[in-house]
Amino acid sequence: MKFPPARAACFLSLCLFLSGCDNDPNPKPLHEKRPDGSPWVVKYYYLNDEVKSLDPQNIYDQQSQIVLEPVQDCLLQYAAMKTDPYEVEPCLLESMPEITHNADGTVDYLVQAQAGNSLP
Repeated sequence: MKFPPARAACFLSLCLFLSGCDNDPNPKPLHEKRPDGSPWVVKYYYLNDEVKSLDPQNIYDQQSQIVLEPVQDCLLQYAAMKTDPYEVEPCLLESMPEITHNADGTVDYLVQAQAGNSLP
C-alpha cells in the first residue's frame, strides 16, 4: 500500500513530534553545574492546598509562605518554635527596630540593614 506524499509527510512529522515528548515529571537541568562550579539542586515539594497570594503583605497561610520564602526575604521573621507568646527576630536587619515616640504623638522606627543588603 502506497501512501500519498502529503499523508507520508504528515505521518513523518507526527512521528518526529511525538518522539520529542517526554513524560518525565522531574527533567534533568539544562546544565550539570552552575557557572561557579556548584551543582544544581532541585527541590520538589507537594503543596496540599493552593497558594492564596504571592504578595508578602497579604500572606496569611502556610502554603503561600512556603512558596515565597526561598524567593524573597523579609525584614523581620517569627522565631521558630516560640509560640507563647510569639517572638519576632531580625532577618535582614542588624537588630530590632529602635522606636522613638515624638512629642506630637507620632512614632518613628529606625532600622539598619545588614551589611551587603540594601533596603528599597
